[in-house]
Amino acid sequence: MSASKNFNHYQYRAFLFKYPIFIRLIHLWNWIILLRNWHLRTRVNQLLSGVSAKKVMDLGSGDGQYLFYVARNFSQHSLRGIDRSAQNVQFCNHHLGEAICQQLDLDHEELPTGQDVVFLIAVLQYIVHPQKVLNSIADSLKPNGKLLIYVPINGKVVLPFYNQLRDQFDHYEKAQDRKRVYTEELLYNQLESSGLTITHQEYCIGSLGILSNELYNLVLALFSWHNNIIYQVLIMYLVLHPLIPLLLLLNALDRLIPKSTGNGLLVEVERKE
Repeated sequence: MSASKNFNHYQYRAFLFKYPIFIRLIHLWNWIILLRNWHLRTRVNQLLSGVSAKKVMDLGSGDGQYLFYVARNFSQHSLRGIDRSAQNVQFCNHHLGEAICQQLDLDHEELPTGQDVVFLIAVLQYIVHPQKVLNSIADSLKPNGKLLIYVPINGKVVLPFYNQLRDQFDHYEKAQDRKRVYTEELLYNQLESSGLTITHQEYCIGSLGILSNELYNLVLALFSWHNNIIYQVLIMYLVLHPLIPLLLLLNALDRLIPKSTGNGLLVEVERKE
C-alpha cells in the first residue's frame, strides 16, 4: 500500500507515530476542513458537558479522532473505542497510553452493555447488516442512553464530472467497500425498528458544503495519484493552499443557511425506559 493510499485510509506514514503532535495536527485539520465536524463538535460538547461520569463508546473509532478529543476535553467520562482493524486499535491504545480500544467486528460480535453515550460516525454505510448492528447498539445503551449517529445520505453532486473523475483514483469509500447510499427514510426506518427514539436531527451538508467537499476530495485524489513526496508537497502547496479560504467560506455559508435536505444527516436518538 502506497503512502498516498495510507493517507486516504487513516493509516499514516510510520514516522508520524514517533511524533504524536503531527497526528493531533491532522485531527485538528479534519475538525476544521470537514463540515460535518462543525456540527458534530457542537453535539458532542452538549452530550458530554457536565460533571457526572458517563460511559462513552465510539464505534468504528478508526484513527481516534473523536476518542482523542473526548479524552482531552472530558476526562470525567469512561471511554471505550471499538474498531475492526487491529492496527487502529493498537495505534489508539498506544497514543492514549492505556487499553481503551478493543478489536471487534460490529457485524458479528455483541457490544459491551451499560453505555450512556454511543458514537456511530460515518460507519453505518459500510456495515453489512445495519439493522442487526443498530439493534445491538440499542441493547448496549442504558435506559435514556444516547446514540449520536452521522450518516452520509443521498449522494447528490454539484460538479457534474465529480463522480467520474474521483473514481479514476483511489479514495476512502472505495477502499472501505461502501455497501449502500442512505436516504433519510431508510435511516429513520432502521432506527425505529431498533426501538430508538429521535430527539434531535440536522442536515449537515447543503449545496455549498457539497461543493467544498467535492473540491477537497479532488485535491486528495490528485495527491494520491503519484507516490512521490515532492509531487505531493507541490499539490498541497500549489493546489490545496490557495483553495483553503474558498473551502472555509463555502463551509461557513453552508453552516448558516437553513437546510431541509442535504448530503449528511446527524441524528441523536435515545433508548427509552
